[in-house]
Amino acid sequence: MQQINGRISNSAKIETVNGKPVVKFDIAYDAGYYTKGEYQKRTVFYHCTYWVNTGVANLLTKGTPVSVFGDLVPKPYKKNNGVLDAGLNFHTQHIDITGNIMPRSDKSGPQDAATDFDTGASDDLPF
Repeated sequence: MQQINGRISNSAKIETVNGKPVVKFDIAYDAGYYTKGEYQKRTVFYHCTYWVNTGVANLLTKGTPVSVFGDLVPKPYKKNNGVLDAGLNFHTQHIDITGNIMPRSDKSGPQDAATDFDTGASDDLPF
């Protein structure tokens, strides 16, 4: 089992494959290396699938930092110009959200957690 740490690059989507729901999302990981004393930065993208629970899709919004555990599977494909390349698919078995959770609302952007929090207390403070 491998672990990948990164950020959600596009909010998760729920799709149906062979009659079963699956959560699909991408993770971006900034990797780097030194060449001739100069640091070169590049971003690696992993295409993830999660078959365990579709309820997590609401929490996997763009920019959310996550750690995922599962199996990395290369997927070869042919580009439009005929050149062979490969993508990195990740069959996710476990997801840890490592930052603030901002679940999606029915609106287009992340929801403001403060607007959904109701203590039931009045504005009259005893001190």
